[in-house]
Amino acid sequence: MCGSLYVENGGAMKGHYLVHIRRDGSAEQTLPEHLGNVADLMAGFAEGSGLSATARLIGILHDLGKCTAEFSSYLEWCRKHPGDFSRWGTVDHTSAGGQLLHRWYGRSSEDGKLAADMMALVIFSHHADLMNYVDREGNADFWKRVEKKDVLAQVDLAYYYRAVIDEAELDRLFKAAVREFSALDERIASLSSRESEAYYFAWGMVHKLLFSMLVDADRLDSAAFELDMPLVHGYAAAIGADGLPAGTWRQSGTDDGCGGSVRGISARPYRELLPRWGIFC
Repeated sequence: MCGSLYVENGGAMKGHYLVHIRRDGSAEQTLPEHLGNVADLMAGFAEGSGLSATARLIGILHDLGKCTAEFSSYLEWCRKHPGDFSRWGTVDHTSAGGQLLHRWYGRSSEDGKLAADMMALVIFSHHADLMNYVDREGNADFWKRVEKKDVLAQVDLAYYYRAVIDEAELDRLFKAAVREFSALDERIASLSSRESEAYYFAWGMVHKLLFSMLVDADRLDSAAFELDMPLVHGYAAAIGADGLPAGTWRQSGTDDGCGGSVRGISARPYRELLPRWGIFC
């Protein structure tokens, strides 16, 4: 079950928004837990590409829209109507994180605007296909999300800054992301002119990479919570003691799926489990 429920009374969950309630009711996952897990996973995914801060920032903001009374009400309805998905997708939780990036940071500099808007589009898209800035018919999908009314006004930012990440750390993370984008732009431009098609193609691939990282990390953490089992796998660079050949995905013996730097991660097992369990987040 996915959504956000602010728990007022009792237990370890007191004073937190929830994002997941296990289907059998045996456990609850808070918003800070989920955002932290996804951010850590994404930073691990991006380590080799030099975009760890960018990926972490996307992960820590992707479900900001679940920090609202509207989503809390939705999750409570889901709790009372188990197995009924008729309201699934009726509450927009994917616009808030992207709007915050665009409005808070999108005017900081040319590189800052590029970073903010690219990350915003990834967040806007993470429950659908990667949307276009402008489609073939001239529809500005990105700007429709940016200009959507009353999105950030509904978010409990005081809670978010207190329980997830404070404003100073968010600012620091964004500045680190901009430095990563600037360095990557220099690397791409050293290979292809900024006026060339190849230059823009390369940035398109970066966009798709970040989108893929978010979808993988989000679903990995959601499935791991629902199934109550680690789903992060380490990639074997050589034949191991178990005799499996190079290129075989093995169950990780660590708890890296819930934090820390994770290298060489496969999401293959959860892809096989998701259709059977119907996990949506």
